[in-house]
Amino acid sequence: MLSQIDSLVENCRALRPNSVEGPRDTPWNTRDVEVITPENARIVFTAAKPFDPASQEARNLEAVGITPPGVGRGDNVEHA
Repeated sequence: MLSQIDSLVENCRALRPNSVEGPRDTPWNTRDVEVITPENARIVFTAAKPFDPASQEARNLEAVGITPPGVGRGDNVEHA
């Protein structure tokens, strides 16, 4: 959940300061945090950001053919 990202980062950094990269916002409208565990496993936590049709992320998605439901053709409503 988006509201939990900051506390996740703080808690991980408190235990192992160099174990966290991020948070970073992605072009596909998520916020990601990468954590390296003591066993050296790489875990990526991804939280969806609220969709804003006027945002750059929405324009990025539309540029590759991804539109919100009800916009244009091919929204696959009958398959949902």
